[in-house]
Amino acid sequence: MSSSELNVKERQANSAGRDEEGLLSRLVEDVSGLVRSELTLAKSEVNQSVSDVKKGAASLAIGVAILVPGVTLLIAALVMIVEAFTGLEMWSSTLLVGLVITIIGAILLSSAKAKLSVENMVPTRTQSAVKKDADLVERKLS
Repeated sequence: MSSSELNVKERQANSAGRDEEGLLSRLVEDVSGLVRSELTLAKSEVNQSVSDVKKGAASLAIGVAILVPGVTLLIAALVMIVEAFTGLEMWSSTLLVGLVITIIGAILLSSAKAKLSVENMVPTRTQSAVKKDADLVERKLS
């Protein structure tokens, strides 16, 4: 083999090595950019969830403050209606209405507790995107 042929083969080998380094470098940059975007998405989702919880809590507090006096008056009126139409004494009517109201309240509280659970705060879109990205990176590395 002549020296010019050896020089050509050396240049091709060096060029191939640089191409692999460039590909690896680009892959690392792409993965780090991907991780940064996923973190930004997660942060945005968590901030949105916290904002929603704050708004929900404020609405709940205002609603309770407005409803308590009104509901109290309605319950008193209901006790009087039960007493008037059934002939029960005041204490029996109050007990009956109080029992029904307590059951309804327990059901509503149970429902609200489920909606405010930690599971509803999980950034599911970010989890899904990260899983897809991890699968993509794994396939590219294979």
